[in-house]
Amino acid sequence: MTRRPWLTILVVGHLVVPLALAVETNVMTVWPMLALGAALVVVPRAKGLLLSVILVTRAPGSEREGELEAEHDGA
Repeated sequence: MTRRPWLTILVVGHLVVPLALAVETNVMTVWPMLALGAALVVVPRAKGLLLSVILVTRAPGSEREGELEAEHDGA
């Protein structure tokens, strides 16, 4: 799971909310299952997309960068 699910919420919300408003039936148990299923499909792809963007842009990692500087200064 990602720690920042904003992309998943954005995509799933844009898929589920219009469908729920357009159909509006008495059987509302379908929508939570549809939202859960869509979220489970979107999460791995969103994570892969964001990690790919980070790798392609060669964005620096702030966590590892501090460790390397500390190791270099101590040696």
